[in-house]
Amino acid sequence: MPFVSTVTRACPRCGATYDGDAVFCPADGTPLAVKSTEDPYIGTVLGKDIEIRALAGTGAMGKVYRGFQHGTSRDVAVKILHAELLGRTQLVQRFYREAKIAGKLRHPHVVEIYFTGELQEGKSQASYIVMEYLDGATLAQVLLENGGRFPLERALGIMLQICDAVGEGHELGIVHRDLKPENVMLLARKDPRQRDFAKVLDFGIARAALPDESIETAQGAVFGTARYISPEAAQGHTASPPSDVYSLAVMLYQMVSGKTPFEAESTVGLLLKHVHDTPPPLDSFPEGATTPREIAVVIMANLAKSPEARARDGHAFGTALARAARERGLSVPGLDRFSEPHDPQAPQNQGFSGAATFVAPTLDDGTPHLAVRPSKGAKPDEPPPPPPPPPEVPTRPSPVGKIALTLLAFALGVGGTAAVMQRMTHDPAVVPDQERAQYIERTRSALTDGHYTAPPGENVNELVTAGLKRWPHDGDLRKFRSDAEHELVTMAMAARASGDLVGARNYSRDAYMLDSTDNSARSMRAQLDDELKGIASGATLLTGPPRLVFESPAVSRAGTTVEMTARIVPGSAGTKAKVTAVRATVFPNGQTTNGATVTITVIDAWNVKASLIAPTTGSYDVSFEASVEGTVVRAMRDLDVP
Repeated sequence: MPFVSTVTRACPRCGATYDGDAVFCPADGTPLAVKSTEDPYIGTVLGKDIEIRALAGTGAMGKVYRGFQHGTSRDVAVKILHAELLGRTQLVQRFYREAKIAGKLRHPHVVEIYFTGELQEGKSQASYIVMEYLDGATLAQVLLENGGRFPLERALGIMLQICDAVGEGHELGIVHRDLKPENVMLLARKDPRQRDFAKVLDFGIARAALPDESIETAQGAVFGTARYISPEAAQGHTASPPSDVYSLAVMLYQMVSGKTPFEAESTVGLLLKHVHDTPPPLDSFPEGATTPREIAVVIMANLAKSPEARARDGHAFGTALARAARERGLSVPGLDRFSEPHDPQAPQNQGFSGAATFVAPTLDDGTPHLAVRPSKGAKPDEPPPPPPPPPEVPTRPSPVGKIALTLLAFALGVGGTAAVMQRMTHDPAVVPDQERAQYIERTRSALTDGHYTAPPGENVNELVTAGLKRWPHDGDLRKFRSDAEHELVTMAMAARASGDLVGARNYSRDAYMLDSTDNSARSMRAQLDDELKGIASGATLLTGPPRLVFESPAVSRAGTTVEMTARIVPGSAGTKAKVTAVRATVFPNGQTTNGATVTITVIDAWNVKASLIAPTTGSYDVSFEASVEGTVVRAMRDLDVP
């Protein structure tokens, strides 16, 4: 893709001519700061010698540009955090932890992070990461181009590279937790006879063992993608190296059979299948039936529900695959990488050695449950034992709350890095209609800000509806609506898990408004409506977990009294359950600390009234929580003061 035009210009400093959009004086290298009128970052100089040349793509957290580092004569990728997200402390922390964690990994099959910094643009500030520029396509795209599967030798060659990279992270105390084909790049090779060269992306949402550092997070929340997530991560438990191994096994299963082990119409359905269902054997598919038994045994064993039944880490999984390939006499590049002995009997989930203590955790850390680093000189590894028989499961999935937190993590996850770093194959001279581009950006901003159905005129629902009347087949607008609906369903499940029935009902109604064809939104809305009716009638007051019916106005004028009510539902804890720690707090929007306490005016065993004087103009979050026999129920409401 030509990022520099062939227009000849004269340097205003020395008068020498140069081609293209260079922003450095040819004589002394002084930055000339020639900026693009369409994008304020194009033409910017970072550090001493990195010139931002063109936009490569846009992700959930920021834009990725293609840049050029003059000192080393190499292309770089520059990831700039969306300016509107700078006020969100946790997102900015995650942005920099992405660089800090990935920067600790020096491995040929991991994207390299060069440095981070802050960029001043007028009165605004922008955070950025400079990283290796990757010219290629995602594993997901290459799979699609090849009919959904690879020949066995090619699949194993790619997987061994990924295992080597992920195993290196495991030895440093880093668990990736979002391994999927979209997070692996296959670089373009000049000689098509050369083997695939894989790069693993997005170690930024990995977690590292650093028990001495606390972070703000919902305990048990995880990142991942439903098709590839491990059973323990799907339930909100702490991820460990065997969790990554499960995801690797799913990816290899897909590469050799053309299918992932589980399919479902909804994210919830996929999560439940990972938790409860036995994966179908590879030979149950025509394509998978050709996989040699030695390889199939390793793949299926590492789809075990129990982490202890899987390979200890990425290196151990790679070693088992390499051994099976040798036994079968396969010629696979990279087998020599896995000739090091490993101890198959090493105990798991006992914490890492001190080698990992310098790596910062990400926002979703919980209690560390990581594997012991492999010892040198141990006996050769053996394939993991077959998975144990599936345990008896209740008719209703449990715990729903942990699966809801998993879904909440999906909504907060960072996506799109691979897509925006890949080679762009369209003609750069073809510029989209400017009006449409501005409308897309406006709608994307509404999605980023969480404006799904409000405020009027500036929410995803209305913007997409109006936009599709002008551009009926626009894929971006349809995706924005789908993303908003998905996030609302996720938020509804998370609210339900925290006991907030009204909040969950409202989120599910908004999700249904966005897409009335989605079964998850429809069934959740109906379920919550029935549950609230049952509580109002008294029929379900003493069944199920403790819950909360919290009502608070969404809008109030400054200086007026805001009245709130909360009905605490004891559930199976019974009417004699002890209710403690009842409190209500108001925070400026986006903050979770230093809030103002709301006055509790009436409280009995189960009914609470509270009031506050509406603060000055702005957007606020009102939080209410209580403890029922040690179970915390919590609700959060928006309060806008115009």
